Amino acid sequence: MANDILKKAVHVTDDDALCVLQMWYFACNFTRQNVMPTVESLGIVRSCDARLCVTRNTLKYSAVFALLSKWLRDHQPNGMRDFPFTTITMNYDNAASIHRDSDSSGPSMTHAFGTFRGGQLLYWPDDDAHQSLDQLKLSNATTIDTQQSLVLFDGLRAHAVSTFLGERYSLVWFTINQHHKAPQKAINHLLALGIQWPTSHSIRHFEKSLRPPKGYGAMSHSILKYMGKSDRAPMSEWQMRNIFTLHDVVIESILSYIIEPCAVSIISSVSRRFNKAVRIKECWRDVIIDARKIRPVGKLAYKLYTRWAFAHVIFVARWQLEHIGLLISDRYVAWRWREPCGTPYQALSGKTILVSQTKVPRVFDLFFTAEIRGTVTVGVSSSHDLRRIVVAADEGHANITYYSAKCDGCGLIGKHSFCFDIESNDDVVLPSQSYDRFYVTVVCEYQPVGEIIPCWTKL
Repeated sequence: MANDILKKAVHVTDDDALCVLQMWYFACNFTRQNVMPTVESLGIVRSCDARLCVTRNTLKYSAVFALLSKWLRDHQPNGMRDFPFTTITMNYDNAASIHRDSDSSGPSMTHAFGTFRGGQLLYWPDDDAHQSLDQLKLSNATTIDTQQSLVLFDGLRAHAVSTFLGERYSLVWFTINQHHKAPQKAINHLLALGIQWPTSHSIRHFEKSLRPPKGYGAMSHSILKYMGKSDRAPMSEWQMRNIFTLHDVVIESILSYIIEPCAVSIISSVSRRFNKAVRIKECWRDVIIDARKIRPVGKLAYKLYTRWAFAHVIFVARWQLEHIGLLISDRYVAWRWREPCGTPYQALSGKTILVSQTKVPRVFDLFFTAEIRGTVTVGVSSSHDLRRIVVAADEGHANITYYSAKCDGCGLIGKHSFCFDIESNDDVVLPSQSYDRFYVTVVCEYQPVGEIIPCWTKL
């Protein structure tokens, strides 16, 4: 995904970065006791034997590192271009307790992504490390909304993250201590990915943007204050403001297309009217929602899926089916393809067959994002036996109740919704109430290139 975004996008947006972060698997990290274990570092890190090296995931997923680096370059203000860094720390649902960074050199930059409430950065701008963390007062902390701002701060001063509700991701760009000892091979690899390698001059340039800490003792006031001059700021913050408003007609037009929640959060950040409209259930009536890239939990999941109660179709991935399928079972039915060998595509008699894991209602939807060659037969079957399905699709019923529709695969290139309602077809005879639900089947002449996505369907 990161490669595709870099090839197509001239300007990397918050939505692009959020999509990549949502697809990232955050492994447990128990080395930092002051934060939650859902932390991942890309770039230069210090190994167990104190050597500086490039992380494995940086080498394996270089495009992700390049995309996050480009996001920072695209969003830096004119006066703060070419911010140098060696490492990017990715945090997921991490409400870090108060701490000071022990292995950073020079200022850091941070920004938060996602849909959440709370989660502000608490920053002690005058912390000179002469007091223990327990002695610092919360009243001396400055609260910064990093979701709305790109913040330049000193990680060596005490900072924390307030509690929050929702899904919160954050990125921190910083320079690791003793970066000059990094091997040249590692430096060349990161330079090829588009970073600005730090030098003593560049670090000093950004350090001048932040005033030194005054401390919290009796003589904590700057001498410049007594001279009647203004002091430098303890940090730099650049607001990301609403840039335009949307009229009701435009809002209705947007909601008439396939909506991704990530895109909704972006549009909501630039339009107050849109942000207000999407909170109303009626606005989501008959909307198609692509929710495969989000992983809401708890109250956020309940809020989202009850808000989408009037939606026509919700596209979901395996994570939603396994974690929150029961949450809305009173209104939707969740189903997926059978995957006996780790893939939904099963081969038999020279054809590719997809069969649903369980029986689904008579009315269901399929969403084609696949390129299909030849003939495709979409149908419903009272049996999930592959041989019977192939025979029924080609020749007849094969002792099973089967209804299908054939069409030229060339007509399915791109994104198409395919809906069946066998009750409305006069040629279908339902033998008994035992066939109230059927297995969904797709028989293709060739294996599709892409996905045929099952949807949450209204009961």
